[in-house]
Amino acid sequence: MSPVTRAAFVPELALPPPYQAVRLRESGDAFAHATALASQRGAGTLVYVGRFDVAEFAVVLEPADPVVTARRAFYAGMAALADAIAAAAPPETAIHIEWPDSLYVNWGLVGGGRLAWPEKTVETKVPDWIVFGATIRTFTRSSATRSIMSPIRIYYVQASYSSVRNG
Repeated sequence: MSPVTRAAFVPELALPPPYQAVRLRESGDAFAHATALASQRGAGTLVYVGRFDVAEFAVVLEPADPVVTARRAFYAGMAALADAIAAAAPPETAIHIEWPDSLYVNWGLVGGGRLAWPEKTVETKVPDWIVFGATIRTFTRSSATRSIMSPIRIYYVQASYSSVRNG
């Protein structure tokens, strides 16, 4: 009997040349891995985890400003995360960011963001790198929290079925 080979369920990301994707297995930590790779790989490294229940990623940035101002990248990252969810969600979906790092969809906590830079970097110095990472829950089995992601999950299911019917 010949060995069975399996292709990845989700294809690898195809990013333009300055960017490089690093995919981790289900048990990986994208933020920790990106932080560990940041000094070797540099800006444009996108680390993501292949899981069905969360969307988890981290991106390495190389700021031109000192830490005290470069950490504003966190706000840009959180706003981009909220915008990405809003683009895929029905128009009536309530999406908001709660200080300092939480993202809510229809008043239910679905995820958040983190920011890291080299430990010994002084606030007034430009860090070699900054890592912005985020995790968004995309699925839950708990009956108590099932409704938190319902509008987005329903939208994705409907979009999937319509692409099967139309495609």
